[in-house]
Amino acid sequence: YKPFHSPLKVLNMLVSSCKRIFYLHQLIQQEFKKNRPDIFHFNIVSPSIVLMWYYKLFYGIPFVYSEHWDVPLRAYKGLQKKWLPWRIGMTACSLFASRVLVVSKAIRESFLYYKLSSNVDIIPCVVTANNKNVNDDLRADTKVLLHVSTLADAQKNISGMLKAIAEITAGRSDFVLHILGKGKEFQHHYDYANQLGILNKTVCFHGFVTDEEKWKWFEKSLCHVLFSNFEGYSVVTAESIYFGRPVIVTKCGGPEDFVNEDCGIIIEPKNGEELKKAIHFVLDNHAKFIPARLRQYGEGIFSPARVGSLHHQLYQQILENKN
Repeated sequence: YKPFHSPLKVLNMLVSSCKRIFYLHQLIQQEFKKNRPDIFHFNIVSPSIVLMWYYKLFYGIPFVYSEHWDVPLRAYKGLQKKWLPWRIGMTACSLFASRVLVVSKAIRESFLYYKLSSNVDIIPCVVTANNKNVNDDLRADTKVLLHVSTLADAQKNISGMLKAIAEITAGRSDFVLHILGKGKEFQHHYDYANQLGILNKTVCFHGFVTDEEKWKWFEKSLCHVLFSNFEGYSVVTAESIYFGRPVIVTKCGGPEDFVNEDCGIIIEPKNGEELKKAIHFVLDNHAKFIPARLRQYGEGIFSPARVGSLHHQLYQQILENKN
């Protein structure tokens, strides 16, 4: 549908929400003509939740609400001040839901802390890339470290990572950190790397890349580096493991659910000394991490088959309890 536009933001939101609900209702009714659904799965907070309430109350069809936004975790960390609309919306979406799904313990804890719902389960994010023909020999060409993100410093602490790389570069230059992604702070980090004297030497920026290009970077990398202050999940960390590459992550929330000593190194947030030590270790001991084992481990957590199975089991439980 086409969003409604007028000088009044509130009117735009109200009319566009009504249009969204109306057209979604039409789509659902078309499905009803083919086969009445047993269950609905509603993803991410939106006004369309009123339809889930409608079908729950008048047709007795249960629904699952899954939330991937990490806004409650941001609020818990003191990085999201204005979040009352989110809080109201997430509480409303949880109302009447048979189950609320989030992707990590960190988000679940923030949901419980703010009493958005007490009926919260965890199912991890899925990685859909093809990791069957990864060429591990490409890692021998050069020591490539990788970072993929929107470069938001408050969350990703890119400036802290660049500072650590500059200090490592003072003693060795046998590696390059390649940074993929482009956000509002791209130019700031680019200039800071130039100021540190590491730009296009031990740090290279590539801006936005396609998924296919990203997969190629994972393939030739030794490790993905995440120096975040907080993360709801970190899909790129999961992707790195799925491709058979170890990770360096901070104790920032989401990654702690699935990163262990067999697939990476966990350090304290904002601790540059620990980051430098971890990078040195990976550069000198990357053979310790066996790609095939990491891929097998990743498939057991993030593969479509695994994540799909978890959802299917959940649907079956809900329907059995309903009956």
